[in-house]
Order: sequence, then C-alpha cells, then structure tokens
Amino acid sequence: MAAVVAVVLFASACSVSGTAEPEPDYRALLVPADSFPAGAATPVPEPAVPGAVSDITLRPLRGDVDPADCTPAAVDVETAAILVGPGPTDGSTLTEMIVRTPESASDLAAAVRDCSVFRAGATGQQEVRSELSGQPESDGDLTSLALTRTLRSPGSETVTTVAQWVAQRGQVRLVVQLRMLGTPSAADTRMAADFFAHARAQAFGGR
Repeated sequence: MAAVVAVVLFASACSVSGTAEPEPDYRALLVPADSFPAGAATPVPEPAVPGAVSDITLRPLRGDVDPADCTPAAVDVETAAILVGPGPTDGSTLTEMIVRTPESASDLAAAVRDCSVFRAGATGQQEVRSELSGQPESDGDLTSLALTRTLRSPGSETVTTVAQWVAQRGQVRLVVQLRMLGTPSAADTRMAADFFAHARAQAFGGR
C-alpha cells in the first residue's frame, strides 16, 4: 500500500508549468466499501461532499462558531473521499474520510484541547464538547490520535456522540468517525477502533 500512496501523491504533484495542478484522488486509499464491519458502505456523491465534510469536521457551512477562534480548521473539500456505512446500532453511522488539509495533526490536537466547549451549527446554538482520548502517538512521520465530541441542542436531553480516530502523514488525513445517539458501548468503540487500524493500514501501509 505504500506504493499506492506514493503513486497518488506523485500524480497530484506533477504539473506543467503554468497549468493548474490536478487534485489528488484519494479513493484508492479507502478500504473496500464491503469491508465495513456492520454492513457495506456507500460513497458520498459529489454534491453531498461539502455537507459530509462539515458533519465530520464540525466546521459549519452556515452560521458562526462561538467563540469564533474555536471554528474548526478548513480542509480541502475538493479532495475529500468519503464512505459512509452503518454503525453498530440502529441509526448510527461509521464513516471513513481521506482528505488533504493544511492543518497538522498536532494543531488539531491543540484545537481540541483549547476549545473543549463551543457553540456551532446553522443557528449557532448547538453545544459541542470535545475531549482527546489520550495523547497523539507518532510512528515515524505518521501521527494518530483519538477524540470524542458530544453535541447537544438547546433544551434537549438527547446527546449525539461523535467519536473520531485520526491518522495523518504530511497533509493527508484519514478520519474514521462513529456517530450515534447516546454513548457508545465499549464494544461499539472497540469495533470502530479496530476498523480504524484497518483503514490506517490501507491508507498508509504497515499495521
């Protein structure tokens, strides 16, 4: 798989002087759609990609974040390759995204630590609480981290949990996201973490 990564990144870097560089195609780095653990995944169609990216990054398409300096960093939406599959419980989803981003993994971790609570969404009223699960881990030039966000709308007792596992090499970021109402069980979390290990090996090689 390391060879696949090299081919993708090499192709994205080649251009003729004075011409626009092609966007990298990360679809080859995704796991096969039928290897998702709870059922086959579906590619997100191009018109829906900006919304899917917003759901993953929590950078709103409309509306503001309060405080404003807690607005999640933008990623290069044009490069996003996304598969969405069923999660372990009714109504839950398991998502894989590979995307190019100028934000480093360490900057992402710092943003989670520095902005543990903010409000976002189209109305600016959804409360977002974020927490790193341990510290980022590095294996050579590949950094991995895990975080959990909980989302709550005003006056609602219902909490949506967004658990994410992230691996990044250079500007190429992999995100595996488990999204569900309520709190994931230990078995739910373990399933998603195991899938992340598989997705990381597929995208970046190794174990």
